[in-house]
Amino acid sequence: MICAGSWLVRTNRFRRAAFVTFDPFIREHCTDARGVLIRLGQQLLPEGDKFHVGLNDDLEKAWQPIERALSDHPTLIVLDNLESVLPEISTASGSERDSQSRPDPGATLATARGTDSDASVVEER
Repeated sequence: MICAGSWLVRTNRFRRAAFVTFDPFIREHCTDARGVLIRLGQQLLPEGDKFHVGLNDDLEKAWQPIERALSDHPTLIVLDNLESVLPEISTASGSERDSQSRPDPGATLATARGTDSDASVVEER
């Protein structure tokens, strides 16, 4: 995924990329929304190295500077190993599952391991 993200930035599909991992074997992995906000803020905001969201902080308020930064620059967000925190998928066949859960075609690059296909790409609007 890092290679795909780098290529998308190099080819000017996006101005920058942010990487968030949910892989429990990586020290800086995320387990909740607060962790995702921290990782995004650290990578996307000018004061990123100081960005933090406390346990009692309002997540909506913490999201606002990140949302502004995302609206200023086309940004690819790579969520690595996201399947590790998602609930189990129903037993629907691959094509049924794809048609039921297809995201709004924004700037989304989704991959999954151990499914019908190695990767699915939803093009940028």
